[in-house]
Amino acid sequence: MLKLYKRYNTVLLLVLLLGTIIACNVAKDKTDTSNNSQTANGNEIKVAGTQPAKQVDYEDFKNMSLEERWRSFSPERRNYLRQNPDIYPYYKPFITAEPNMEPEGTITHTNQQLPAIDTESPETPKTPEEWWKTFSEDRKTYMRQHPEYYPEFVPFFDK
Repeated sequence: MLKLYKRYNTVLLLVLLLGTIIACNVAKDKTDTSNNSQTANGNEIKVAGTQPAKQVDYEDFKNMSLEERWRSFSPERRNYLRQNPDIYPYYKPFITAEPNMEPEGTITHTNQQLPAIDTESPETPKTPEEWWKTFSEDRKTYMRQHPEYYPEFVPFFDK
């Protein structure tokens, strides 16, 4: 009986030791040991030759003004919006104020005062005819092929 307890204690000790080693390795893997330029007081990202830009999480982004949002975008994102200004028309004043494409991989701001936008009183909604004029030919073709999805635009299919 004594041999059985010794074996039981030995097996239990090995299982506990193995569990401790595994738990330490898992905890070690979960901690970020790389030095990737993120600081403890914020998610600052350093881009070569520029001041650090703050990464913004969704909750902060929702509470930002349009100008703060524009400033928080990467140069790549702002360039994309410059190339496609109709995707988000409320950024058009910023695109007009800063029309030049930015070199990608750097973040630069002109620090000029951008136009104020009254976000409390949005533009009057576009009529279907106004929307129809802004659509590309590919989109119009698709809409003509699927009129059941776009009943308000059916009168414009002949134009």
